[in-house]
Amino acid sequence: MNLRLLLLLYFITPFAFAGNNWPDFSIPEDTDVEIINEKTIVNGLPMKMYRFNSVLNTQELIAFYKKEWSKPSQPDIAPYVINDVAFWKVIARFDSGFMISVQIKKTLSGSFGFISISDVESLQRRKYEGVVSIFPAPKGSKKINDFYSYDIGSKSRTVLILNKKDIRSNINFYTNHFISKGWVKDDTPNPINGDKYVLILSKGVDRLNMTISRDKKERITSIVAVHIDKDS
Repeated sequence: MNLRLLLLLYFITPFAFAGNNWPDFSIPEDTDVEIINEKTIVNGLPMKMYRFNSVLNTQELIAFYKKEWSKPSQPDIAPYVINDVAFWKVIARFDSGFMISVQIKKTLSGSFGFISISDVESLQRRKYEGVVSIFPAPKGSKKINDFYSYDIGSKSRTVLILNKKDIRSNINFYTNHFISKGWVKDDTPNPINGDKYVLILSKGVDRLNMTISRDKKERITSIVAVHIDKDS
C-alpha cells in the first residue's frame, strides 16, 4: 500500500490510537506527552491520540524520528515519509498494519503537536466493533467526516455532511427520519435564525444535536450532527 496515499487519507480528518498489541513509539527527552483520547474512531479507523510539548524545535524532532525510524518496517516500503500539511510538519511511518504519525508545529519555546497511531488495516477488514453505521442524509449529500469518541459512561459521534438543499428541506428530512425511528424533537421554540438552525432530538438518554447552516454565496448547506450515546 502506498504510504503517501495513506498519509493523505489520514490527514483528511483529526488524529488518534487504540487497543492491544499496538506498536510502541519513542519520545525524545525534554518532551511532555499527555493522552487526548483512550479510544477514538475517525472515518472508520480505530486510533489513540496524544498531545505533546517539547523544548526541541521542529527540525530537531524530525531528526530524532528519522534516526528512530531509519530501518524500514518491511522491505517494500520506505522507512518514513515527511510532508508539509498546512502549517504542520509531519513525519509518518507504516509499521505492521499501523500508521504512526508525528505532527509538529513550532512555538516560541520549541514545538508542540500530536502523536497518533491508527489501525490502517482495519479499514480493509471493515471491523469497527459494530459502531460504524450509515448516518442518514438527503440524496446528493456528501459525508465529509465521521468521528467517534469513547469516554466513561458514553460514546459520541460527530458527523459533517454537505449538500445543496436549503435549510428547510434538511430540517424536514431529518425531523421526519428520526421521528420515524422513535426520536422525540425538542419542542422549545427554535425559529430559523438567519442562515442557521439547531435541531435537537432525544431518544431515552441518548441525545442528537444538529446544526444546519447555509452558505448562500457558495449555495452549500452544512450539517454538523453530534450524537451522544449514553451507556445503559
